[in-house]
Amino acid sequence: MGFGRYIPRLLADRRPSVHTLGKPHDPALEQLLGVDWGAEQQLILRRGFSILASGRKIAFISNYVRDVWRGLAEEHNVLWPDPSQIRVIHHGLDLDVFKPSPRPPAEPFVIGSTGALRFPFRLATLFQVSRRLKFDHRLLVLGSMDAACKQVMTEAMKDADLAARTTYVPWLDSEALPPYYQRMHCLFHPFAGEACGIVVTEALACGVPVVVPAFGGPSEFVLPDGGIAVQTKPYQYDDEFCDLMADAVTRVRANYDTYARGARHQAERHLSIVSCVDEYLDMLDLPRSHS
Repeated sequence: MGFGRYIPRLLADRRPSVHTLGKPHDPALEQLLGVDWGAEQQLILRRGFSILASGRKIAFISNYVRDVWRGLAEEHNVLWPDPSQIRVIHHGLDLDVFKPSPRPPAEPFVIGSTGALRFPFRLATLFQVSRRLKFDHRLLVLGSMDAACKQVMTEAMKDADLAARTTYVPWLDSEALPPYYQRMHCLFHPFAGEACGIVVTEALACGVPVVVPAFGGPSEFVLPDGGIAVQTKPYQYDDEFCDLMADAVTRVRANYDTYARGARHQAERHLSIVSCVDEYLDMLDLPRSHS
């Protein structure tokens, strides 16, 4: 699974296995951030192509990721696997752990941002959207931050109004996360080109509607009724992006009960760990976990 150091050993092993492929780096995101992941990208591609050519069964974490790899395979003249070898399997969650609160979250409206907070646009767009909203709300920011996000947070908190409505909670173990999701009315996840989005799956399971860019994997299980996937220009985190995302948050608030029910429905339909395990067992021609 993945691109770990055991890939050569797994590929040499004759026992049945399923290899799960995530998304390689996107050059457009590299350009936006001014970073160079070239060496790492070449390693990812070499390992990914070796898995595609191995004849093994392969699971992609979203249709979007599958299509990215298919495009790269065509570009590099790598033979694409037979359809019988591949399947799309989203991340699965224990829906008895990640679940809605029996009571709706308290007012005012709480907008959350969770996960490993990397890249300055993650928080910068959250704060810009907050400034655009015309209703009383709070911001709940949860997770570790890289240096760029820490700088964005420091600058934003100089705004007294913004600071008054923002709560920051450092990184927590997954077992401690559900009560924080249950405090949210909406998860704001501005990451265009997200492969799947574990925080998105966790929010939906907890009955939290999600606002995401349409470009990427999350729209596959957020839509049609678990939130809003906004048609934005990929990797352009400008005023137009913030305007569109703010409008989406406002629409979620106006129809909160419907979206909250829809969020949990989408998780039950697409994101159960039981269903996820069964998909892998099916690929290996093994009995299902509950049979």
